[in-house]
Amino acid sequence: MNAGGGGRRRLLSTPDLEQPAAWSPDGKRIPFTRFGQEGADVYVMHADGAHVRRLTTARGDDIAAAWSPDGTKIPFTSQRTGPSQLFVMDPDGCNQRILSPRRTNQFDPSWR
Repeated sequence: MNAGGGGRRRLLSTPDLEQPAAWSPDGKRIPFTRFGQEGADVYVMHADGAHVRRLTTARGDDIAAAWSPDGTKIPFTSQRTGPSQLFVMDPDGCNQRILSPRRTNQFDPSWR
């Protein structure tokens, strides 16, 4: 939608539940979580809804993506190793690694 609240339009049309996250710092991309029959994964799309790309494929739910202020990293919460932990990856989904060595109750990470 535009800043005045008008011009709303749907960006995604799938039968799955999808939860948006934070916009990229440059305003060009939106990460989101898609909850499908096989679990939840992090995806990213252009701000106009085009070029949807799956970033995570690990076993366990990957949810709640955010952006680093400079747009070079995406933190997210994952249960791929058991209890929820914070992970981080590059915006293309590469270099996924644990950010917090302990389990966390943080389900909506933000970069501060």
